[in-house]
Amino acid sequence: MLTEPRFEFVRHDVTFPLYVEVDQIYHLACPASPVHYQRDPVQTTKTCVVGSLNMLGLASGWARRSCSRRLEVYGDPAVHPQPESYWGNVNPIGPRSCYDEGKRAAETLFFDYHRQHGLAIKVARSSTPTVRGCNPNDGRVVSSFIVAALSGRPLALHGDGSQTRSFCYVDDTVEGLIRMMGSPRGVTRPGQHRQSGRVHDA
Repeated sequence: MLTEPRFEFVRHDVTFPLYVEVDQIYHLACPASPVHYQRDPVQTTKTCVVGSLNMLGLASGWARRSCSRRLEVYGDPAVHPQPESYWGNVNPIGPRSCYDEGKRAAETLFFDYHRQHGLAIKVARSSTPTVRGCNPNDGRVVSSFIVAALSGRPLALHGDGSQTRSFCYVDDTVEGLIRMMGSPRGVTRPGQHRQSGRVHDA
């Protein structure tokens, strides 16, 4: 990818404004592992909120469409599995709050920009993406299980074992985001589909 002549890599902190000409923006910035996002919770919240404001500002000026990936809006869900209409169960002052509430605030900003400024947006809520070569110490369940199995240690389950989790391979996650970005303008969020030429809430 780095040798592709049409590709330019830019290292940038989304909590600062970015000025580039683009057609589409995929705002996926934020540490997803508890080990990482709890290391600097203030920066995690800034990445979600200030980063979203900066990307939405960029999209308002240049991009035709902007897409954001959010899942933690459900927090510690009391409903399994979660329908897209479920509003979540979030602790606003716990150690995970920087991540969960940051994602929720980001979704609010996306839809307010859509309503107030007519910005074309896409908000996706993907399952936990997995990929070969992920950090073995990132604290998430797939890498933790693999490291434990390779080391001959028992697989640790936190909680009472009743938790549920969905996983998705990163290639499928990327394909899903690209497909959603290419969906009709009226499809802005999960749970919507097209039927007879009209957009409906699922």
